Amino acid sequence: MYVKLCFHEDFKGSSWSVFAGCEGVVEGELGCCKGQLYDLSIQECCDFTQVYDPSLKFCCGALLWEHMPHRQCCALAGNARPIVFDSQTKICCGGALIQKGAQACCPANDVANGTPYDPATHWCCRNDIRTRNFLPRGGGYNTMSDACKLE
Repeated sequence: MYVKLCFHEDFKGSSWSVFAGCEGVVEGELGCCKGQLYDLSIQECCDFTQVYDPSLKFCCGALLWEHMPHRQCCALAGNARPIVFDSQTKICCGGALIQKGAQACCPANDVANGTPYDPATHWCCRNDIRTRNFLPRGGGYNTMSDACKLE
């Protein structure tokens, strides 16, 4: 038998929840979310405030959203709260929402850390934005993927 402590503190004060000998659950499979113990194998905690089933919903900006096709969350730059967007019309790129087609995203290591650019005047070459008149030495440009081909 073990004891798992789950601490909860809010503006009204503090409290401890003690769960001893939870049948069928072994230590390490429980999480704590705002004073509520939850099963890590089937639940998640949204922004440390509420427990949810990730097969039904997703967390974005401390709010729970129903799963829908093409609905995604974008962590905006600075201290702005993340927002939900339609991935058919927009791209989340480096903490900014950009319009698909009008702009593209040059990834640093991933799109979340990328930089938006105008594909009509620039292209993304090895994670760097270059003007269209730049051609890498010994390589070419793949217009389908909008990226440099180095040989």
